[in-house]
Amino acid sequence: MDLGDPRLDQRAKALLKRLAAKPSKSIRGACDSWGETSEPIVFRAIRKLIGAR
Repeated sequence: MDLGDPRLDQRAKALLKRLAAKPSKSIRGACDSWGETSEPIVFRAIRKLIGAR
């Protein structure tokens, strides 16, 4: 995966791994903490900022 920033790559891989481990669950159900639950929101916001450049 190459999103143009190694930190984004790492976050995206962790998010996908977490969601793939519990495919029948919602994002909230697949995550173990609020930090993990908010990760998709933060990730999407970062991607929008990068795309706006």
